[in-house]
Amino acid sequence: MRKRILLPFLLFFFFLCAESFAAEGGLQEALRAALMYHPAIKGQMAQLTAQGYTVKTAKSDRYPTLSGEVQARDDDKQYGALVVRQPLWAFGKIDYPIDRERSRLEAQQLALLQVQRNLMEETAAAYAQLQGIREQLTVAEENVVEHQRLYQRIEHRRTGLLASEADVQLARSRLIQAQVQRDQIIAEMQVAGDETLSLTQVPVDTSTAIDPALTALPDRATIRRLALEEHADILYKQKLIDVARHTVSIQKVASTPTLYARGEWDFLDYKDDTRASITLEGQLDGAGMGIFSRVKAASSQVDAARREWQSTRNDVNLRIGNLLTNLDLQSRLQTSREVAVAAVRETRNSYMRQYDTGRKSWLEVLNMQQELTGQRLELVKVDSNRRIYALRIAVLIGQLDTAAGL
Repeated sequence: MRKRILLPFLLFFFFLCAESFAAEGGLQEALRAALMYHPAIKGQMAQLTAQGYTVKTAKSDRYPTLSGEVQARDDDKQYGALVVRQPLWAFGKIDYPIDRERSRLEAQQLALLQVQRNLMEETAAAYAQLQGIREQLTVAEENVVEHQRLYQRIEHRRTGLLASEADVQLARSRLIQAQVQRDQIIAEMQVAGDETLSLTQVPVDTSTAIDPALTALPDRATIRRLALEEHADILYKQKLIDVARHTVSIQKVASTPTLYARGEWDFLDYKDDTRASITLEGQLDGAGMGIFSRVKAASSQVDAARREWQSTRNDVNLRIGNLLTNLDLQSRLQTSREVAVAAVRETRNSYMRQYDTGRKSWLEVLNMQQELTGQRLELVKVDSNRRIYALRIAVLIGQLDTAAGL
């Protein structure tokens, strides 16, 4: 009965969550939707849960071990025994494996963070790209409107015998080109929308502009420091060093004995007999010749893990340097593009006035309109690229964790 009541409630709650993402929208909700619904997160969460049970399994070695035995002898008598062994001191053979599994659990948590950060980076980049394409569509639509106005103007002048049929055909051709350009951008926006949906898994309102606070970054030195301190892959590789060190400790104490408290109870015999004792048990495989080799092998794994960590730090440092260089480049390009757009717009207006006075041809006017649209599209693309690089850096240094709900 409880399941029948609970299932509709959970479905209704899931529906409300999906509707809230679509209603609120924005980059933050896109990031949260991706972290909540994307299959990669669920798969990593399953691995994390499995490792949690592994830790519990390692801890179970601290508890007593129960064993039983029943024998039927050839003298028609039966013998049974129940043995309980409680480890008292294992010289680290129990604690070290627990510590290693705990480190592996922490490594799995960092692996989950790594998957989350990668998904956040791709989602933020896809959202910013979609925003940029939407801004390009605005420019393209304004270009179509402007070409329609120019076409109507030249058509009106031809009616008054002030323009030739060739000018009208040229204006119509440029209008068709502007419409085709707009349609291409619409198709690109649909593709970008599908890519964003594949990351968020649920519809999110992507028309909301990106909050400038999310792309505001600290100075370069701070970014480089945070990248090496907060990058999930570096933290993961660092934790693997701890796992390897615990393995060395396990190999060092593998041949040490274990002190047990032992209790035995004989039954199915003529009389019950209960015995208690303190037992020290140990085993030395291969006369102890393999201990040194196993310890050296585990130590080599520590060195390998440390070198992998150093290599990852080098890769992250190189990547953050490339991102910063590209971000600076896009910032400079944005400034120059803004100046270029203002200059071309003023030139286009001047050409229109000169055309009215007969000093410029109609072709020159249309070419200048085309140039203005091209410069405006380039400005939008540069600004979009700048936001993408800034968001990638923000994710890399952990600046968007709070916005994503981590």
